[in-house]
Amino acid sequence: MKLEKSYSKTYPTTIVVDFKRRDGWHIATSSDLPGLNVSETDFETFVSEIRPVIRAFIKIKYDIEVSVEEMSNGIESDDSYSVTYTAKPSELNVQHC
Repeated sequence: MKLEKSYSKTYPTTIVVDFKRRDGWHIATSSDLPGLNVSETDFETFVSEIRPVIRAFIKIKYDIEVSVEEMSNGIESDDSYSVTYTAKPSELNVQHC
């Protein structure tokens, strides 16, 4: 996990999210963001929720607005795979004078 200090806050900028499929559920967790857990039965809804949930999680835990982008897919098997995301400071953090 890569950490970055921005606006006097340290937060993860590289987040590996582990995805699993179990009993009809799609589940996402991350050791880079302990406590992150996204579960959904509909795959399209599940995929669309990942980035907003990461953004909200970082906002709540680190009090910083970030933009989140998918960086790369990891190794995929039948029931699990991982995806790497990047989090960068959002323009909402910029103070205008």
